[in-house]
Amino acid sequence: MIELDKRIIYSLVLLGLLAAAVISYQPVEEIPVEPEPFNYNVTLGYIASTKSSLPVETYMVSLAEADINEYCAANGVPWRFSFEIECADGQAQYAFDRTQDFADGNILLVGGYGWSSFLCSGARKIAAENNMTLVSMGSTSPLFALQDNAFRLCVNDFRLAEPICAMLDDFEYSSVVVIQRDDGWADGIVDAFKERYMGNIIQTIRYPPETYEDFTPYLDKAESVFSDYDGVDNPCVLFLAFSEASQLLNQTIEYPLLLNTTWFGADGTVDCIQIIDNAGKPASMVKLYCPMQAPDPSNPWYQEINTEYKTQYIVDMSSRESLTYDCCWLMAHCVIDANTTDGPKILNSILEVSRNHNGITGDLSLDENGDRINYSYSIYQYVDENGVYGSEVCGFYIAETGKIDWIDIT
Repeated sequence: MIELDKRIIYSLVLLGLLAAAVISYQPVEEIPVEPEPFNYNVTLGYIASTKSSLPVETYMVSLAEADINEYCAANGVPWRFSFEIECADGQAQYAFDRTQDFADGNILLVGGYGWSSFLCSGARKIAAENNMTLVSMGSTSPLFALQDNAFRLCVNDFRLAEPICAMLDDFEYSSVVVIQRDDGWADGIVDAFKERYMGNIIQTIRYPPETYEDFTPYLDKAESVFSDYDGVDNPCVLFLAFSEASQLLNQTIEYPLLLNTTWFGADGTVDCIQIIDNAGKPASMVKLYCPMQAPDPSNPWYQEINTEYKTQYIVDMSSRESLTYDCCWLMAHCVIDANTTDGPKILNSILEVSRNHNGITGDLSLDENGDRINYSYSIYQYVDENGVYGSEVCGFYIAETGKIDWIDIT
């Protein structure tokens, strides 16, 4: 009985002590542990085109940087990347200077170069002297189809002949009259067009590039060609122009035969606000179908990144934004695949690296001159919506198949 009483007393005492401990307990405040600084062991360069495009290009580069580093962490890749962004401010000399700055800082992989003039600046010479690799997202000049240190994720201008021929084939036009600027850009496209087009080029009408007011002598000639044509088919017009297109189109109002056929153009007349504002009626009458380089909107990776982009900018990404993102990835892949930052090794491996990867713009493969092998185009047409003139996408040219997936042909 005494032993039982002792046990009860001991239990009560123990319960009392435990209760006192619970009541008096104060949680110890946890001291936050500062994370170790992220170890970026590779710095890549990027030269934006202009001050106005700098915010968007910076956004796309930052988006790519985060995604690349996430990829590396998830796949046990030891490299971590940061991008140093500079701006050419629309000046070839600045592109040259920024390239030299990167070379002096031993940054040997540099992307951007959104204008062909940036590669004309002497940047390629700097790259050659320093074993640098330059990756352009916007230089389309055929002059740079060379084996050097500059590589281009966009196709050159002369490749426009491919979607143009595909359009004429789909519309079954076997005869065409060419109206073009008298310059190397238009001549090159026409020469490439001649190599592919199986139909008849009835006549080529050239006008001086500096013509901005009176196009009647050239329109008179074109109208006469249509009037005198004795073939059984109805010819179309291939129109290669830039900003002067709105004035020329505006003057076609006086030429019924030219207005009564279909016109096809290149990227110099795509979705042009001057055409819509000043020549919307004739442009919509002839339709003026034009191709513009564009990523495949059905690509799931493109859709993912485009969704993020639209939360920031409302509209869909253009080709340039998409190519900026892919430009960053291709440079990173060069380091990852070659497992080095050595300039000569990267330069010698980039062609093989490009052929092993896709981006949000599709297959990144480059040819022996460092130019993109395949790239797709959106097809635009000018329209009249109850007296309101505009431009809209009506098809998509898929480079791998050489065919156009038409949304609507009106």
